Amino acid sequence: MKHQQVTQKLALNNIKNIYLPVVEHFISIQGEPSSVGKKAYFIRLAGCNLDCKWCDTKYATKKPKFELIPLKQIMKMILRSKCDLIVFTGGEPLLFAEMLELIASTLKSRQFEIETNGTRCPLPQELWNVGYNVSPKLSGSGNPKEKRYKPEVLKLFKQRANTIFKFVCCDQNDLKEVNKIVDSLKISKSRVYIMPEGMEWKKYRANALKLVDKVLERNYNLAVRFQILLWGKKKLK
Repeated sequence: MKHQQVTQKLALNNIKNIYLPVVEHFISIQGEPSSVGKKAYFIRLAGCNLDCKWCDTKYATKKPKFELIPLKQIMKMILRSKCDLIVFTGGEPLLFAEMLELIASTLKSRQFEIETNGTRCPLPQELWNVGYNVSPKLSGSGNPKEKRYKPEVLKLFKQRANTIFKFVCCDQNDLKEVNKIVDSLKISKSRVYIMPEGMEWKKYRANALKLVDKVLERNYNLAVRFQILLWGKKKLK
């Protein structure tokens, strides 16, 4: 442990003039797979390469207000949070892959999850303490296919052990689209989570009831949105 602390201290002292655009950071409960229910420190980064019509974090993507925080300070914030699980979300965090890799490879005492839309490659280095919640966007998101669907990138994520695939679905047509992707890329069904769309619990539940039978037939997982159940549209802070 002492050796690890010394290594972290040296790394922090040597990082200069590197910043990340942070929209917000807070401690809460991870509401979605694969660590649902766990206490986590969330760091939301600004910017995204997609524009989903039902996006629930447009404040992080549409002319976002953010603070440029030095990487050294972000690492100190992570350590001060005393959370074992750190979640980088957005926006699209993998727009800043090199910086996230530096953080995760330095703070090896923490477990990291990166929430991504699956159009940007995973971190170049495969780290045991980094997992990915990959959420490929379907046609209902409003994004053109050439922007939202990158099978060559999804194959890279499939090779990473700590990866789950989460698909936001409104109806069974969305589920048919998921089936084509899963079958085409030969993704293990145990790693597939269907997330009924809904920013309010009533809508989430209605969409879940439309989908649950087909989800069971395909041996997928049905994902709850814990934060919607607890707080509805309220931002987690």
